[in-house]
Amino acid sequence: MDHLLAMYEEIETTAIGGDIRVSDILWIHTRHSLYEFFVIDPERVYGVVKGGVVGAKATGAFFCYPASLTTGAKAQLLVESQSELRFITTSPITCVKHFRSK
Repeated sequence: MDHLLAMYEEIETTAIGGDIRVSDILWIHTRHSLYEFFVIDPERVYGVVKGGVVGAKATGAFFCYPASLTTGAKAQLLVESQSELRFITTSPITCVKHFRSK
């Protein structure tokens, strides 16, 4: 991932839906895990997520509204799991890093 991030720069993010664009990467650090979210459709807040309870295999997911990436909030995702959708809630967010291609 480090070689990929060489093509990205970190920008400030406070809420989903504001300035999220196609191909942005969000690193969502929670009390217990790190989730990596690659944005495919910013309007529907759909992308590919891995990490945390989702595991190492990237899978499709939607952020659920109201969505906030503020410290202390819990992210809620609807994750594609084999042939079904699974709802997950993260532990409280401790830090978010937002990356955009240069």
